[in-house]
This record gives sequence, structure tokens and C-alpha cells, in this order.
Amino acid sequence: MVAIGTDLMASSSSDCKRSCRIELTAMARTFKEWIRFLVFWIDFGFHYQVLATVLCIALLPFRGARKATIATHKIIFSCYWPQLTVVNGTLDDFEKFEGVVASCHKGFFDFCIGGMYSSAFVGRMLAAICVPFNSVLTFLGSGMYLVIRRGKFQEDPNALVNKVKKFLEDYPRLLVFPEGHRFQQRGLLRLRTGFIRICYGLGVPVMVAPMEGSQNIINEKTLTIRRGMPLVLVHGGVVSPEDYDDWKPFYEEFKTRFERAYDEACRVYDELTA
Repeated sequence: MVAIGTDLMASSSSDCKRSCRIELTAMARTFKEWIRFLVFWIDFGFHYQVLATVLCIALLPFRGARKATIATHKIIFSCYWPQLTVVNGTLDDFEKFEGVVASCHKGFFDFCIGGMYSSAFVGRMLAAICVPFNSVLTFLGSGMYLVIRRGKFQEDPNALVNKVKKFLEDYPRLLVFPEGHRFQQRGLLRLRTGFIRICYGLGVPVMVAPMEGSQNIINEKTLTIRRGMPLVLVHGGVVSPEDYDDWKPFYEEFKTRFERAYDEACRVYDELTA
């Protein structure tokens, strides 16, 4: 009986120690997650909001809202030391292009990349607040952000068409993410037809420009920031509406080129990280 009681006490003590170890491990993991959460948002908030706002305000009197916005994008871009590789062209080719630039949407860093070739942007209100230039300047001065509300334009599709037309009359380039959502890992979501149909209807050429690697620099899903990482941008050519009799073959050509160019971006990225 004594031996049995001793065994039970030893077993109970062992279970208690194991339970304590599990709880301590879980607490340590939770603590690390909170630290990572704080470090990410402090870094992101400092660069994308505090530094961006200070830069815009400092540059505004000398360069105007639009040029101050572009300069701020470029400075924030350089803060993360990305090793940018442009395939089949240079950033000058993007700067000279007039029309819609279609690229991948991997995260908030994508807006910095668009700023490198002085592009305006289209997106939701959330992105307008988080992109690396103060949202007040975005709406009051720069005119470089086209805010959309999906529900509103589903009710009145012509509203978006008219808005895009007016926007492109004032600014030469508009960066669009045809997947419609962020996808913070390798691969593509389904390429939606909405903006491509608008481009076809307005006769606006579309530059195919997918990229790979921005999700490995800033990833708000995994709360990771990695400086000095490769970033690959591919010039996949320009698809012009005037070469097609209907929007469907126009879209299919765009889709084929986009997917092929994205595969090329992944191949080059893998070579750079091998």
C-alpha cells in the first residue's frame, strides 16, 4: 500500500511539473508573439506614418503635394534596403509609360514600389490611410490616390468608369492590382476582369508588371520585416485595347502575359536567393 501511494505521489508530481512546463512554454510563446507584434507595428508606424508625415510636411512648401508624395515614397522605399531587379526594362520605362500599370498586391510595401516610378494608386480607404504618405495630403493636395468602395460601384458601375477617366486626364499612370486582394505568399489569385474591362472601354493601354518579393520585406500577416531582401519587378509588355475587337480577347492576352511574367519574376527571385 505504501509503495502504491508513493507511486501515485510521484506520478502526480510528474504530471504537475509537465503541466507547469506546458503553461510556461505557452506563456513564453505568447510573450514572444506580443513582442513581435509591438516591434512590427512600431517599425511600420514610424516609417509609414510618422516619418512619412514629417517628410511630406517638410517637402510640401518646396516641391508641392504631388512631388512631395513621390519623394516620400522613394525615401520610405530606401529605408528597407530592397535589392530591386527590373527584368526586361528599367524604371525609366515605367516613368515614361502613360496608362494603367497592373501588378501583384502582396502587402503595403507595394505602394512604395509604385512610388519608385511615380505612379498614382487605386484602392480602398484602408490602404489610403496606411500607404506611406499622410492621408490628409493624399486627399487635400496630391491627387494621387483613387479611393473606391466596392459596394458603391457595384450599384453604379459607370461611377467608377467616369472616375477613372477623369483621374487619368489629370495623372498619367495609375497602379492597379487586378487580383483585387492582398495575397501575402507566392502565387496569384484569380485575375479579375473589372478594371481590364474599364481600360478596354476607355481605350487605356495596360502595362503588365507583376513582381515577387515584397511580401518577404513587409508582411503584415506574419508580422515580419526583413530588410535588404531581393525584389523582382518584370516589365511584361503593354496590351493595347486598339488591337482587339472585344474586351474578352483583350483580357485573355493580358492574363496570359501577366501569368507568364509572374513566373519569370519567381524564377529570377529564386536565382537571387539561391
